[in-house]
Amino acid sequence: MKTLVLILNSLFFLLPLITKGQQENLIYNGSLEEYINCPFNLPILNAKGWSAGIPGGNSSTDYFHACAGTVPTFSSNWMQYAADGEAYFGAGNGLGNLDSTAPQSREFASGRLKLCLEAGRRYQLSFSVCAPTNLIQAWRGYDCFEVYFHSNEFPLDGQNLGVTNRFYEVASKAIRMPVNGPVVERGIWHKLEVTFTAQGNECYFTVGCFKWLRPENIGVLVGPGVNAPVANGIYYLYDDFVLTEIPDDTTPEPTPEPVVPNVLTPNGDGINDFWVVENLPPGTAVAIYNRW
Repeated sequence: MKTLVLILNSLFFLLPLITKGQQENLIYNGSLEEYINCPFNLPILNAKGWSAGIPGGNSSTDYFHACAGTVPTFSSNWMQYAADGEAYFGAGNGLGNLDSTAPQSREFASGRLKLCLEAGRRYQLSFSVCAPTNLIQAWRGYDCFEVYFHSNEFPLDGQNLGVTNRFYEVASKAIRMPVNGPVVERGIWHKLEVTFTAQGNECYFTVGCFKWLRPENIGVLVGPGVNAPVANGIYYLYDDFVLTEIPDDTTPEPTPEPVVPNVLTPNGDGINDFWVVENLPPGTAVAIYNRW
């Protein structure tokens, strides 16, 4: 049995202040702000915690950072502000022949998590994508933005030249980010978001397009940019990766603290005539003492 002891002449209660803080971002360097060297059109390897999904330092995935306060630039053809901070990466895809089994080359970026995911727990993932302006080589957009969570740092390493030709081997395990159709607006950042249940022990993730593309997945880009012939390729910017755990809805609400009045005036005026202790847990005994 619980016992609540009250000293009426000197009664003080400290009520805890409960605040709901923002969930921690589980992706290390999610805004790509932290860098190894001050880069300019350098590989994704220059962003701390990121790679192209393959070992050995080879990477064709681009990384852009303002470094000294300058807007990130690609060659001299376009300038693009980041979705968050002053950094982002760019990845392209060669489409090949969409109606055959001809190779479709891909670029990917792999990041690491601060904490490995726990099996059965729910998580929310979001990041932003943008079709850049004034890019003269890739003039198509698509609807394929996917993320593959995995336990080892380089899940697509091995035969077939690593990640760029082995993407189809894990396509069935990738999480697709919901979009209404091909993202085709140049120069506009689009935030994509999805919730999922973790399989467990996933400490890394790889972002890109894993599925086999078809004509219905493709659209011509629109908006500001160089008016050049449509090329058979795709190029997007990625930024602002956020992964948070979704609190378990089955967790019981915290027990409210007892509310104990420190005034009792039984004079019949309807104010503090009775001493009522609120929110007492079942089975609690109340003992009242004076100074003696």
